[in-house]
Amino acid sequence: MFDRLLLAGAILIAPSIAYSSECGKWHSIVKGESISALAAVAYGDMLDYDRIYRANIETIGNDPARVEIGMKLYLPCIDPEVAKIDNWYPLPEPGDLANLQKLRDIQIIDIRPADKTGDLFVPDSIHVPWQLWRGPSENPGQPPNEAQLSTLLGDHGIRLDQPTVIVHGQDNPMDMGRAAMVYWLLKSSGANQIAILSGGMQAWQAGNLRLANVPITLPAYKIDISFDNTWRATPHEVEAIASGELSGTLVDARPLGVFSKSDGNGQMLGTTLPGAVSISGPAAFSTYKAAASDVSVLERLKGSDVNWETDPIVNFCDTGEIGALNWFYASELSGIKNVKLYPESSHGWKQEGHDLAPGQVIEVFRR
Repeated sequence: MFDRLLLAGAILIAPSIAYSSECGKWHSIVKGESISALAAVAYGDMLDYDRIYRANIETIGNDPARVEIGMKLYLPCIDPEVAKIDNWYPLPEPGDLANLQKLRDIQIIDIRPADKTGDLFVPDSIHVPWQLWRGPSENPGQPPNEAQLSTLLGDHGIRLDQPTVIVHGQDNPMDMGRAAMVYWLLKSSGANQIAILSGGMQAWQAGNLRLANVPITLPAYKIDISFDNTWRATPHEVEAIASGELSGTLVDARPLGVFSKSDGNGQMLGTTLPGAVSISGPAAFSTYKAAASDVSVLERLKGSDVNWETDPIVNFCDTGEIGALNWFYASELSGIKNVKLYPESSHGWKQEGHDLAPGQVIEVFRR
């Protein structure tokens, strides 16, 4: 991963190549040429320089802007079969991501804890552990504020205008939910081309794909985030829905056994937000890969008695992760416009001084 602005500022002198005749062959650098200029002629986009750089990294060295007269560079062709997957999808399979990296400069953000990486990474990963995206210990689902997000992204060199893939650890709902939370934060910060690696690092390794032993470090820069609340249910909005002042549905994404509990004597315990419903099932927990690939997520959600089109649909859990996973299903895979996340979830609700209510089990998910 390299700073494209450095190369974009180079003087472009038309290279002495013709893509149709030189693709898949070698080119000798002449005075004034850069790999950005080569990419502009070879692929029609100067920002595709990374394709040339990756094929010649041992020759060029660590700085893609430093090419020398007489240096012989290989100009890789675009495999038509690989090019077929050059369409963005928010949940790519590991093999598709590996192929996509051959075509585009992809920003990879690995969110695994430092002690869980095993010194193995998807190549060109930035390591930004999950803990850095969290709120304070007493309310971990609380999103970082704009200043905190600006510092987090800027210090790690994360660019919102770069195609970005988030890598989590294990192929399970909690880890996937953490990736969905980071996805939600990036989207709300202004990123518009984001994805989560399906199955996480576990699936990448199972695919016997290329690995790196260390993450990369990008130069820090200054950024001022303006957080977009389109996909966020604020505490005030949640209070209004819970009290009946605002039309909407609070959806508890946790399993039924967490949503509804008794004390053993038939007395129901306070476990969830007032008026919340549970749609625990394939749409909400543990089968996201099947939901994404086998059956339309929207069709699964449509099996519940929730008005997804007209009312705000607010997803939550304990501290945001599984609620974020529900939001990802509905918003990003199904395209439902008004689905939101209450990231603070039940912990934040209690932190605000509110009591939890008994979870009334209503059969809202029809298989």
